[in-house]
Amino acid sequence: MLVTTFAVLINWVVLSFLETQDEPFEISQPEISFTQMYSARSDPFDDNEALLKRLPQPSIPRTYYDIQTQSPRSRFIFRNAVRAAPPILAGTFWFSMMLYFLIYYETLPKDTQGRLPRIGPAYSTFPYISCIGAVRLNYFRGFACVVAPLVSLAFLLDFWTGRNVTPGKLFRTAKLFFGTISSVFLVLLSFESVNSGNHLHLIFTSIQIWCMGAAKLSDYFLSYRMRRHDRKNQYLLFAKLWKKCIGIVAAPASAITLFGIYGCTMPVGLLPTTAKCYKLTSFSAPSEWILALCWITYLFALGYDLYHAETVATRIISLTSQRGTPHGKSPSAEMRQLRLARVLGGNHEDTGYNPEYTVARTLKYAFVQSQDIEV
Repeated sequence: MLVTTFAVLINWVVLSFLETQDEPFEISQPEISFTQMYSARSDPFDDNEALLKRLPQPSIPRTYYDIQTQSPRSRFIFRNAVRAAPPILAGTFWFSMMLYFLIYYETLPKDTQGRLPRIGPAYSTFPYISCIGAVRLNYFRGFACVVAPLVSLAFLLDFWTGRNVTPGKLFRTAKLFFGTISSVFLVLLSFESVNSGNHLHLIFTSIQIWCMGAAKLSDYFLSYRMRRHDRKNQYLLFAKLWKKCIGIVAAPASAITLFGIYGCTMPVGLLPTTAKCYKLTSFSAPSEWILALCWITYLFALGYDLYHAETVATRIISLTSQRGTPHGKSPSAEMRQLRLARVLGGNHEDTGYNPEYTVARTLKYAFVQSQDIEV
């Protein structure tokens, strides 16, 4: 009886085990979508960004920070256009005056031999610009009083925009000085009589030409010094080609103009009514018109420089800070901050201060700040 009961129990256990093996083996898992699985991963970029936000940011100089990061592109273009407007307006006004004077002279009644009348008989057959201006005096004085402040403002804006640029600072100051003096004498010669016995009109004209030539020469050396620090700057290279073409024409034109002016005003020599003076001024007066056109073209080139002045100044300041301060001088606080921005991956040439959020740069910045190291 005991054996039978034990055999039945073993048989029941074996059958139960076999029945459980026939059932399928299921594992219950929660349903997780692909988006939930991707978002559940820890993103190191978020951690780095949060860490960088907690660290103190370098104080980039406000001028360059506003230019490169905070100002929208439209506002940046508008500010450049406003800065370039004074020399362009001055050149446009002066060209309009020259065109009006030329039309006025060509429409004057001719003499019995079919020749145009002589304006300013003490000076030349073909008149100087100022000789026609002496006939149309109100127009000449009005244009001179409008153009002269615009030209002075253009040179002042050029000086102010590049005041922090170390290369060529002396030439920039000389450019402002001679450009302003030239504008002053432009107004003075418009109020001086053409046929006065002391020839102050021609003397003021020559001083105006000398000062404008000195301003252009200072601008040439300034551009040369800036190109030495930024040889691949397309704005400086284009301005160099533009001003070089102007100088090729303006140099001989100014020399001929001054030769005619001083040839008729030398104390040893020539009275303005002599035949030799007429020959000199017959070349000098047309050269003055050509020189005036070169001056107008230079004003347009100055407007081009002013439009790109902030970009060029920012690039040169950045490159100067990267190469170090010459002659062993300690760099300023602005230069140190610009170098620190370069360590963090900033690109001042195009987009301004734009650090890359990586672990290596974040740790480097934290190390520099903690150790108070001058970069």
